[in-house]
Amino acid sequence: MNFVKKNLIPLICGAVVLLFIGAYFWPIGSWQSALQSDMEARAAAVGQANGLISDITIPGGKTLPKATYDQKIIDAGMKAVKAMDDQSKELVTRAADQNRKGRVLSIPEYLLTNPHTQIVNGATEIPLLGGVAEPNYLPMMTNLVAAVPLRFKAHYVSLFNRWNIQLVGKDILAVPPSQTDLSNAYQNEQRAKQPAPGGMFGAAPNVGAADQADLLKYQRNQLAIRAGSIHMYVDPMALHRRAWWSGAAAPTEGQMFEALVDCWLQQDLVNAILDVNRGSSNVGTSPIKRLESVRVGVGPGGAQGGSTAGPFLTTASPGAPGTPTPTGPDYSRTMTGRVGNADYDVCLMEIVLDLDPAYQNRFLDALYRQNNGYTVLNIKTDIVDPFDAAGSGYLYGPTQVVHLDILVEGMLYRSWTTPIMPNDIRTMLGITALPPPGSTPAPGTPGAPVSP
Repeated sequence: MNFVKKNLIPLICGAVVLLFIGAYFWPIGSWQSALQSDMEARAAAVGQANGLISDITIPGGKTLPKATYDQKIIDAGMKAVKAMDDQSKELVTRAADQNRKGRVLSIPEYLLTNPHTQIVNGATEIPLLGGVAEPNYLPMMTNLVAAVPLRFKAHYVSLFNRWNIQLVGKDILAVPPSQTDLSNAYQNEQRAKQPAPGGMFGAAPNVGAADQADLLKYQRNQLAIRAGSIHMYVDPMALHRRAWWSGAAAPTEGQMFEALVDCWLQQDLVNAILDVNRGSSNVGTSPIKRLESVRVGVGPGGAQGGSTAGPFLTTASPGAPGTPTPTGPDYSRTMTGRVGNADYDVCLMEIVLDLDPAYQNRFLDALYRQNNGYTVLNIKTDIVDPFDAAGSGYLYGPTQVVHLDILVEGMLYRSWTTPIMPNDIRTMLGITALPPPGSTPAPGTPGAPVSP
């Protein structure tokens, strides 16, 4: 009690201070309620933020707990993101480089085997037509001495005969002889056996009922000889030709570019067929029996193109000039949704052939191995009736045969096609046009001067 009396004033002052402190941290009324709500909201936000943070694993397999996050961890994460971005760009570059093989050569690549050739059109890439370099034609023919369009056309026309010889095994019309041709040949043979009075050969006798069996036997023998002397049947106009190939006029720049696109895809097809039929000596032993048709490009309404169809599937009207803009995948066009964009162009190829069904997957694999840009979009399969085929003169041998209609998508990367694109193709695809002949483009742009 004496202690309280002696220290009454300090005790009173301490109590007053405690009351002030309590009032500060424990307000009353509405002030207390508002403070509690604010503290609860902040606590919830902190809990939510902590929930978003988790342990991370950086390249190399090391796991770092969330408690150890610091600037080094942030730097490591940024480095990993940059490394993935660089790898993605490198992957695209390598894919484009593989996509151009067999289709174009860079100037340094070309000059390794042609050191004295002068490149007069300022190109950075030289297109290949059937594996043969065609310098100075594209993108602009500024020197008609170095690049003669009719010379390009002659090479283009001769390429189809070369492909036919490769597929067939010899320079011969690789289809069964017609009934008319067989009948005429039989009558000529009979005429040669029956000399007319005076030692001259007379007109061939009419084939009567007694000779009908001999005629049929003769026809079967000739059909068998044809099937046994070629590797496969190839219809006369099976390979896709541009409409100008049989005329007298020289092709334009745009026509030459379209021809190159056709030939790049068809060369891959020919190589794939040769791979599957390698080692075969006749139709009966060849897995691929007949090439009926190939159509490259896109015609009106999106159908597979004819000889005047545009080569690319774009967001503009097919086969007509326009200004296509990338709009993302368009699955109304194809299964993949791919259409031309800033990185690549899409070209469709329809292949119709007869083959042993056991070799279907091998053929598709052989086509895929020609280039990384191919995707099979659709396959329509029909069984070939051997009697119907034989009735048309096609002898396929003892194996089952199917008739395939295959739709293939080919991608061509613009990183290597743009340097050889003429302006009419660029306009159709919405690409900046080349400067007119005689101007001096900026260094590093398509058409800029290149020293050999």
